[in-house]
Amino acid sequence: MSTERKESTWFDDHFISAVDQFASFLGDNNLEIEGKDVADIGCGDGIIDVGVATRLKPRQLTGYDLRPTDVSELESVLHRQRPGLEIPANLRFDVSTPDRISADDGSMDIVMSWSVFEHVNNPVAMLGEIRRIVKPTGVVFIQLWPFYRSEHGGHLWTNIEGSFEHLTQDAQTIESALAGRSGTDVTRSAVDEWRSLNRIELDDIQRALLANRLLGTKIELISNCVHIPRHLAHLPWSSLLVGGVKVLAVPI
Repeated sequence: MSTERKESTWFDDHFISAVDQFASFLGDNNLEIEGKDVADIGCGDGIIDVGVATRLKPRQLTGYDLRPTDVSELESVLHRQRPGLEIPANLRFDVSTPDRISADDGSMDIVMSWSVFEHVNNPVAMLGEIRRIVKPTGVVFIQLWPFYRSEHGGHLWTNIEGSFEHLTQDAQTIESALAGRSGTDVTRSAVDEWRSLNRIELDDIQRALLANRLLGTKIELISNCVHIPRHLAHLPWSSLLVGGVKVLAVPI
């Protein structure tokens, strides 16, 4: 895939598809985003945030990440993919740490996170921060894809063909194949992306939420039909077949 095509696909997946799914998941529960204060945890390159801010019209959207969002690069991407579209006034970016989000207690109506929690070193601590900043009447939306033991859980699909390669090859072989390449997340190298995976599973997310007095009230499992290699068939189906999850949680 050419660099231009990869960028276009990445942009559409985030600016269009991710934003549509976020809006639909909340909208089905009659939860309005327009006029609300929203935080995106793990905003990365900021493309989702531009989509949410321009299309769903929150009062203020703040994107947080461990690394500063490259606003100049984001503007360049917008110029190439959507000429005339600029970073909106209701969007800002800020830097967080693994155990601290720089937002006031109870300041957010909605806290969202998209394909981030499979990389979080300490999910319980991060959800503790999310619980701290969300309003008592607010909601938390988490999309996690893919879980590590699922078909594409190694984030290898742009560099290594096949299914379950991360479970059938040793780490050294995988890292050698990934050396010098970009990851599925265009903002980081393939090796860094691979090394950041935390092996979290579905029930781990529930336990981490409950540990922070967050109750999952709407759950959507992300899955499809997969062919399981014979030497992996003894592993729990719940790990191999559940590719990801969307969760709507509320403070309790």
